[in-house]
Amino acid sequence: MAITDPEELAMACAAEMYARDPGSQKLGIEIETVRPQYARMRMTVEPWMSNGFGMCHGGFIFALADTAMAFASNAEDVPQIAMQANIDYMKAAALGEILTAEAKLVEQTGRTALWDIEVCNQDGEKRCYARGRTSKIKGTVRNRAI
Repeated sequence: MAITDPEELAMACAAEMYARDPGSQKLGIEIETVRPQYARMRMTVEPWMSNGFGMCHGGFIFALADTAMAFASNAEDVPQIAMQANIDYMKAAALGEILTAEAKLVEQTGRTALWDIEVCNQDGEKRCYARGRTSKIKGTVRNRAI
């Protein structure tokens, strides 16, 4: 049976994507909320994620931001993949922090969409801002073959 409620569809897409996403699972990224054009994901900074300065390696923060954009952009069962993304780190993330990434649609034009992503710690302190662009591809999210 087809899902007609947009929020229910978004969560079904998120569940399907997460089940096929061992990278996010290994990083401990968790889904907090997914709805059309929005996703909020979280991740705890573990000791093995540290860089040579004893803080969270920026690549892991980028992975969290990218994952939030992926789940937000695919919440309507129309698959989209990242075309471009950049990130501005504002303050280092410490080991043990719980980081939350919120991705929001800025604009959709045809096949392309622009997304803003903010990453904050558990106290609401900003760690970075990211912006990315996605492009629609063929098929559906829930029926996409691996």
